[in-house]
Amino acid sequence: MRRSVWPVLAGLVLAVLGASAFAKIFALPLADVRSSELPVWHLLRTAMPIAAFALPGAIVAILLGESRRVRGLAFWIFIGALLAALAYLTLASNGAPARSAFQSSKSFMTLLGMGFFGGFLYWLVAGRHSGHLAAAIERAGFAGGLDEHGLRRRCRLCTAAALLIGLLPLALLGWHMIYRPNPMLPAVISARAESAAAQMLASDGLPWAKLKIDDHVGHITGVAPDAAARTAGFEKAKLILEPMVGLPGVVAYLQNDTTVAEVGSPTAASPVAVPGLSITHISRPDIDTDLDVG
Repeated sequence: MRRSVWPVLAGLVLAVLGASAFAKIFALPLADVRSSELPVWHLLRTAMPIAAFALPGAIVAILLGESRRVRGLAFWIFIGALLAALAYLTLASNGAPARSAFQSSKSFMTLLGMGFFGGFLYWLVAGRHSGHLAAAIERAGFAGGLDEHGLRRRCRLCTAAALLIGLLPLALLGWHMIYRPNPMLPAVISARAESAAAQMLASDGLPWAKLKIDDHVGHITGVAPDAAARTAGFEKAKLILEPMVGLPGVVAYLQNDTTVAEVGSPTAASPVAVPGLSITHISRPDIDTDLDVG
């Protein structure tokens, strides 16, 4: 029993450490380098996020290999590459500054190399002997009345259960891709909606009105020519923007935040031209006036 379990554990540990060493050699910024830090400790800190991300998927692959006697090197190389590709998508879609540090072909190839190397190490230690665990359980007397075939069938059920658990990293990946980009996706959607609304309002006769989305509330802003235009403009804006209202995560309802233009101070009247009369010179204090009357 122990002879079948220990290679699996040793293969997992060696695969994670090997992938971490690969990342350290090619300077992948999974862990910051601290001053006066021992290389071994930096290697372990690099291994922590790799293990946290890769273990659920690796456990599913191990259970699948044990239940189906999958011993080929290609299978374990593929599993390592798949986990590396998912890791790249997660890191490249993360928030700044990590996002910019991983959005490059060099980072992608380095992560793929980590996956290939880690998959090869696991196959070398345990993967090429997959399928021995069920037989070891039967020999140890922990089978509970099941033969090796029955244990493999149970292992397939364990694989299905572990597959559901293994989907958690994919859920986290989806969360990262939606909410972690900079700027975040909801902010991008709101900005596009505001731009489209401004064009719609301007083309339908309300160039002074704009839409500002804040916490899923659409604020109609702008300066209306008068109070009547403010009221009528908001009602018209509601009709124009009706397709946007009620969209999940965008606009729940519209609110009138427009203002009315203030009446400015009267400007000086412009000189009125009188036919036949032109004033050529006026001066003070002695009222020296020259009139040219035609």
